[in-house]
Amino acid sequence: MGAGADSHRPSRAAEHVGDMETLFWRVERDPLLRNTMMAVMVLEKAPDRERVLDRIERASRLVPGWRHRLVSPPLNLANPRWIVDPDFDLSYHVRFIGAPGDRTFASVLDYARATATSGVERRRPL
Repeated sequence: MGAGADSHRPSRAAEHVGDMETLFWRVERDPLLRNTMMAVMVLEKAPDRERVLDRIERASRLVPGWRHRLVSPPLNLANPRWIVDPDFDLSYHVRFIGAPGDRTFASVLDYARATATSGVERRRPL
């Protein structure tokens, strides 16, 4: 593979999803059955926003799947497929916010908990 511009773009081929992933995708609609994960980073100082966004943008083009979204077939007669989202919007996935409420670590964790349990936007990359 050459070092041209195309070497930094994810594959455009749709990828099949296995049965276990399909099960997780379908039960995610039920809040009681969601497989929720969240990470909270505590930093010593505010990050350089442009640098962070540049690095994540670059990584999203290099890491397989970061720009992919799941598409379910009609009537769910087969497993969904991963496709590259042609309208990928990094600003939807990376947000810079101040600590909510009384600005304690507990309020940050409360916000993270509420965000994590709200479910995924099924029309966007995960």
